[in-house]
Amino acid sequence: MRQRPPAESNFTADGVTVADLREKLSSLQVVAAKNPETSRQLSSEFGQRVARDYAGLMQRIEADYRITFYATQQGEMINDLVMVADSDTTYTVIQVLGLFTASDIQNITKSRNP
Repeated sequence: MRQRPPAESNFTADGVTVADLREKLSSLQVVAAKNPETSRQLSSEFGQRVARDYAGLMQRIEADYRITFYATQQGEMINDLVMVADSDTTYTVIQVLGLFTASDIQNITKSRNP
């Protein structure tokens, strides 16, 4: 049985307070490749899947990497959010399943702004 963090949990990751999303979150998966060759392979394979199954939401370019957000929707609700952080040497995919509003996603993307 999956356990949720306690309501009073104040765990924060990159400015996003997990407690704010915990009731909406059903699954979280992270895949990271830090070897350049593995990163290229993951990027190629995952890129094909994303292009086929997801709609692009937005892209942010930071100093040394690019963050791209993709999603699938059920009506007005986003039920599958994928965040890809890509650099010359690393490739990270974070998949978040649940039911989120556009406002929830905006809060996640704004959390990285200084």
